[in-house]
Amino acid sequence: MKVQVFFVLQIPFFSYFNSPLFHSLPSLLPLLPISFLLGLALFPDDPLLRLGLFLNGSCPGGGASNMWTHLLGGSLDLSIMMTFISTITAFAAVPFWVLVIGPVILADGQFTIPFFDIFITVISLIIPCGIGILIQIYFPKTVKYFEKLLTPMSVFNLLFIFTFGIYAYLYVFEIFTWRMLVSGIALPSLGYLSGMAIAFLFRMSTREIIAISVETGVQNYTIALIILQVTLESPAGEISAAVPAAATLFTPVPLLTMLVIKKVYDRYKRGSSVDITVDPKDSKLREVTSAARGQEENGLPAKTDKLSSNGGLDNPAMDLQDEAA
Repeated sequence: MKVQVFFVLQIPFFSYFNSPLFHSLPSLLPLLPISFLLGLALFPDDPLLRLGLFLNGSCPGGGASNMWTHLLGGSLDLSIMMTFISTITAFAAVPFWVLVIGPVILADGQFTIPFFDIFITVISLIIPCGIGILIQIYFPKTVKYFEKLLTPMSVFNLLFIFTFGIYAYLYVFEIFTWRMLVSGIALPSLGYLSGMAIAFLFRMSTREIIAISVETGVQNYTIALIILQVTLESPAGEISAAVPAAATLFTPVPLLTMLVIKKVYDRYKRGSSVDITVDPKDSKLREVTSAARGQEENGLPAKTDKLSSNGGLDNPAMDLQDEAA
């Protein structure tokens, strides 16, 4: 009896190791070494920019990843859970990596962790998800109307974030270099590819691969900006913040490209799958009409057959029989 109870209790526990959420957890780590090595390659003589790039990789997932996952047809449930877990673990992970690796990059830095901003991020995830669960439980008939609003609201939020981000970081364009541009595009792009590779390794579905790829590449760069602005004095804080600002501006570029490709492909697929059926009667009538038109063009009298009341072609012999009757 004890053995049976033991196995009954253990089966649900082990089933979690086969869940998509468990397989997606390794994808939360690749940006840390990627950002550190990319900083060494792009900014070998500039510790401020190297620090900004590393802090990018240590940030948890951002809320924009959920909207991009929905627009690209990924698993929204998995995306939200990954964002929630990465944000919860950020209370311990961000201080650990910043306080351990930060002094290696910038020896005299007095780092401050924005725990309150991390807490606000967690609350901003819990409250909307809680409201959605309550709506599904108590007002299930209204769910389909909210689903129709999900896509336009996601597009509006992403456009607002992108345009407001450009306005908020206009000063970055004055100090932009090609290395900053490369870092802003390379870091999220490498995140997308590494997340995709990990998902393929665990043989996950296409929707789960999309969610993990987007979640790995899209980060909450606001936390990195706050750490830099609080830790470093002006103008060092503004200079190092140029790297997270560049990542904020260029993170949507690969995703927008994939979205356009997806829309074009879906439209082409729908157009090529249209089933065109031709009525045999219409086809026969079209042949008779085209033959008559061809005779007229050649100077011959057009020989047209009349349609009978039953929709077929008249038979001359049957017409003679009718007249004799």
